[in-house]
Amino acid sequence: MNLDDLKRAYPPLSEEGRAAMMRTVHRIEEEAPVKKRLSLGLALAIALTLLLAGTAAALVMRASVRTYLEPKFADKVVDINDEYANPWFRLTITDAIFDGIRNRFAVNMEALAGREDEVFVFPVMSATGADGQKLRTDFESGYEFFDGVWMPERSFEYAQPQPGQYGVHAMLVNEDYEPRASTGQDVTWRLDFHVLKPNWPVEVHKEGFDPDEMTHEAYMAQFKEAVKDRKILLTYGDTVVEWGSQLPAPEGMTQEEYFRLPQWEQLVRSGAFDEVERFSRTFDMVAKDSLKQAEPQTITLEGMTLHLEAVQASFMSLWVDIALETKGLQAPVPYDEIQMEARVGDTVLQMMSFGSSGELPNSGLLRLRGEYSLAGVPGVPDGVTLVPVWVRYPDAAKGETQSTRYVDEEKAFEVKLQ
Repeated sequence: MNLDDLKRAYPPLSEEGRAAMMRTVHRIEEEAPVKKRLSLGLALAIALTLLLAGTAAALVMRASVRTYLEPKFADKVVDINDEYANPWFRLTITDAIFDGIRNRFAVNMEALAGREDEVFVFPVMSATGADGQKLRTDFESGYEFFDGVWMPERSFEYAQPQPGQYGVHAMLVNEDYEPRASTGQDVTWRLDFHVLKPNWPVEVHKEGFDPDEMTHEAYMAQFKEAVKDRKILLTYGDTVVEWGSQLPAPEGMTQEEYFRLPQWEQLVRSGAFDEVERFSRTFDMVAKDSLKQAEPQTITLEGMTLHLEAVQASFMSLWVDIALETKGLQAPVPYDEIQMEARVGDTVLQMMSFGSSGELPNSGLLRLRGEYSLAGVPGVPDGVTLVPVWVRYPDAAKGETQSTRYVDEEKAFEVKLQ
């Protein structure tokens, strides 16, 4: 283990940690006399051992993308360990993995001891390419992070790995907010943090919405009344979504203009919060393996015509975007939905998501979009086989409980990736 490894494993001792070590030393030195008095050196060694054990435990508990990644991807995780601290909390961006489309990263937030006041922290994400062009981003998970984090952390009513640990699945998207490749260039990811301090008293709404008990209008009226009484009313233990939707637009601004503002700015302009600090953190990522994609093309099969809008693969996943012509479409069995099975060789890829939707009225096109995991495939494949699947939903009137899938092997076709 070299010096850099030691620094990463055992970060500099905080003021609280240093004070804890000295208290431990003093307690050991001031013990009642025994047959053989402990030396100061031994006392320090014991104290250091205890603290290192605590540090190791803390390191184990830190958020990491490795926690939920398949072993195949472990060597592609980048350790970031970017730390920041202010008077209220300590923040660490621990590690990340980026495949040229999706960036998964982990964040730790820990409130500092001794603070009686609380703050509400709003992160805002952005990304920039190596050429300086701003890239459009979205996120698939991490809502509990981007909806705002209270420090000290308030109790929450939804699943989370551990208090203070946040995992974010971000991605680069196009104008239609569909995944897009970064063409292998370096991407600088940026998080801007807006630290807000409440001016109004904060209360927690204890009961969720129950349509059997009250109308939605009556439920939302409670939050409108809280705004009128200059109170912040949280739902799900820590969120301001319902309450924030009832904030009136400030003078000189329409309600539509007001709701177009970032949520942190809405809260500040309402007077319920003040922004007491703003800071940003950045980290650079580049896909370690090349991305591969197919040229847009039209596939004509018997009773089926498909336009491949996008088929692209990274080392983590395959993304398929197909426009299917509905005119002249012939199905071998009755169906309710069309899906696509994806294979690499003899391996059927796990479908992570799939959706179908109609295009513009009278366009005669059905859009099929799906994502598949490449965890069971070495590297980035040079090609993929796509097979139409005709899905029929269960008929409850007939006592059916499961959908049926007809894999149309006769219409299987190959797509080359390069």
